Amino acid sequence: MISHYFNLKKIEKVKIEIYNADGKLVRTLKRDYHDGLNRTHWGLESKGVFYPQREERSEKALKTEPGGVGVLPGKYKLVFTLGENKDSTEIEVQFDPRVDITLEDLKLLNVYYGKGAALISAMDSATIRLNKIQTNLKTISALAKNIENDSLQKDYNKRIKTLNDSIYQLEIMVFGKKDVKGYFDQPETWNYAMGEVWSYAWLNKGRPTQNQEIVLKEFEATTAKALNKINTFIAEDWGAFHTFVNENPIPMFEE
Repeated sequence: MISHYFNLKKIEKVKIEIYNADGKLVRTLKRDYHDGLNRTHWGLESKGVFYPQREERSEKALKTEPGGVGVLPGKYKLVFTLGENKDSTEIEVQFDPRVDITLEDLKLLNVYYGKGAALISAMDSATIRLNKIQTNLKTISALAKNIENDSLQKDYNKRIKTLNDSIYQLEIMVFGKKDVKGYFDQPETWNYAMGEVWSYAWLNKGRPTQNQEIVLKEFEATTAKALNKINTFIAEDWGAFHTFVNENPIPMFEE
């Protein structure tokens, strides 16, 4: 818990930047502070990554930095910024002495987490592109209703449906089937492979084991395969549709 006193006339947005001993920014928090004593919770975690999702992320969600894995023991500098005013303090993070683990093991574990997080971030970027394509397809589908040429309109609708069907299959590859009732494993999905990595990681608080390294390599292979399919779809299928739209422009308004 971070406690800090502010002399304010109204509620203000305060940014808290947390730096490690090497001067690297590891976490950024933004909170609304009022006059007097304020308390902000920091779970001793570093900056995390956004996880892939089926829908476009809201603007509100984008403004909130996700939390990641725990920081290493050591000294940290907290910098508070309010407008042009800044203040700072230092704290020391200590690991639970009841847990038998060395600092070197913690560093190796953080490297392991970092590799997994990088794969998650890469998939998030790919699914963001798919979500934007879906949004564009909805817009184009609505505009296609203005096409007077029945043959061209049918061609548009057919192509749009084919693209949406392809995206749906890619989403199943990443997330699995939607609205599945009861317990239902989908081990062929990217989401399942990601869960395996984190399951092994959370069960072991020491140096990454051989099993952890194996599931991470499997996750790397699953991610590479999935990204290749998504990128191929964007380059070829979506690219071909781009060309089609440019060659067959849609009237923007009804006459």
